[in-house]
Amino acid sequence: MEEARQSRADVPSSAGAGARLELREEEVQQRPYSREVGRVRIRRRVITELRRFEIPVQREELVVERADLGDDQQYSGAEAAAPEPFQVCDLEPGQVIQLDLLEEDIIVQKRAVVFERVEVGKRHTSTLEPVNVELQREQLRVDSPSGREHVNEGEN
Repeated sequence: MEEARQSRADVPSSAGAGARLELREEEVQQRPYSREVGRVRIRRRVITELRRFEIPVQREELVVERADLGDDQQYSGAEAAAPEPFQVCDLEPGQVIQLDLLEEDIIVQKRAVVFERVEVGKRHTSTLEPVNVELQREQLRVDSPSGREHVNEGEN
């Protein structure tokens, strides 16, 4: 801006010739740059929790059914018709019948399964940031011999 502020001694004076002046003004040149504003760490964390499950299990129980034959009836193993899967048998003294009773046990096994897919990345967003800048511009100022000052603003 100091270039335009020349003294009278710097500009040659000629009575009939005109002069061309270039007036300058400042303009904003914006140039964004990237800087690191933070760093994030991404990791997995294992959370252990105790969960309760109700799992149905089956087992066999011994059932003993007694039938009252009354006073006038006499039981005969050969005459009685037993429903399946019972088998009628006469036990001799000292003889034993064995029944195997079964019960289910629970075997707990764990396996890892994917329950969620997560994608992690970055994206660019834009916002408008207000910036206040003082700008200077030159004006043409004419001092006349009459002592009046002439200023032309905004004319080309």
